[in-house]
Amino acid sequence: MARQDHTTPRYSTLDWIDEGCPPPLAVNAKDGSVLVYVPPGEFEMGDGERDDRPKHRVELSGYWIGVYAVSNAQYGRFVAETGYAHAGSSG
Repeated sequence: MARQDHTTPRYSTLDWIDEGCPPPLAVNAKDGSVLVYVPPGEFEMGDGERDDRPKHRVELSGYWIGVYAVSNAQYGRFVAETGYAHAGSSG
């Protein structure tokens, strides 16, 4: 497949299936959140305008990410189930 710029989708619907990628959307069975699959690839990180933000290429493996932000209710369930305490909390 020819290299494309970041504005052109890398996959058409059939490419996802033909190249063995999972379908682009899924529902988390545990909490019902909608997830989108981000295929593996490279991107340029940093703006190069300061020494602490040099431009460089980063390669990521494929991953799933939520389509929508985590709601307060979802976060509350997570805290209740895991006992997680935010580092800034006083409890």
